Amino acid sequence: MLQLIKNFNQGRGEPPHIVLIFGVGLVGKAIAGEFGSRAEFVRYYQEFGWRDAVIQRDQFAALESGILDYAARVATSIGEYHKPRLTMIWSAGPCGFQSSEDELGLEYVNFKNVVNFSVKLFRLLASFQHDFHMVSSCGALFDGQRSVTALTTPLARRPYGRLKLRQESYLLQADCGLGKCLYRPSSIYGQFDLASRVGLIPRMLYNGIRNQTTEIYGSMDTIRDYIYVQDVSRFMSRQILATPLLAQVQTHILASARPASIINIKHLVEVAIGRQIYVNYHPQPSEYAHNSFMASALPSDVCITSLETGIRLIHQNLQSIL
Repeated sequence: MLQLIKNFNQGRGEPPHIVLIFGVGLVGKAIAGEFGSRAEFVRYYQEFGWRDAVIQRDQFAALESGILDYAARVATSIGEYHKPRLTMIWSAGPCGFQSSEDELGLEYVNFKNVVNFSVKLFRLLASFQHDFHMVSSCGALFDGQRSVTALTTPLARRPYGRLKLRQESYLLQADCGLGKCLYRPSSIYGQFDLASRVGLIPRMLYNGIRNQTTEIYGSMDTIRDYIYVQDVSRFMSRQILATPLLAQVQTHILASARPASIINIKHLVEVAIGRQIYVNYHPQPSEYAHNSFMASALPSDVCITSLETGIRLIHQNLQSIL
């Protein structure tokens, strides 16, 4: 878990702002990087007991105590027109399409605990403006659906998708005074990082550079929508730093609206590397596999990196570290 704190800036009239990021994997790190580029935010990494309820309870208590102490300190230094802000970001979750029921159950419990903690702080800190931002999943919610629009009803066909719907529902039913924002990204890809789940694209690049075979469980003509992680984090950070949501609810679909098949990705990876790569397919045909989104479903101000550019950026980074 990562805590970011910005103190009151009287010159610019900016209030204190506490940001808590639960889950510092691919997306969480990218969001932290966006905030880290702003010198006024100071970061504090803290352990979080994802699998131990007792440790987690103690950590929540310590976090609450620290936030209340900070609130008491800043109360005397800001005017009535500069309400402090507290932003919670859920970007956690080791689960995916193939996760077990036990893993899914644990992720749901952890999510509920974080939402409940946010509601508790909302009630304790009446002087603060509170937002909760949740990273959900388009691929899970619109499994097997094509040409998805902003009005398309989610149809979660697998356990992972049903988990995402339950998480979204739990947040939306939380205290009505809490501002809430749901982000539904499609298949996110980004830099190769063994500390996080390694997706198809960085894994194919990593193996290709090392002349190793990539095992792919699926069909080479499976259509999915891939969005670069920086596109997600930049959009989210702008939303978070904008005017507080107050009691509003917002939902954003984040996708490229440019679907690609696995065979297309293989070709782009070969172009980036400059030679043929080796892939071993394990066909698993499924009527739920394909996914695509209409451009009209996306926010008007989201910037999309082309798949060619995203793959080239990951390749350049891998070359620098291998």
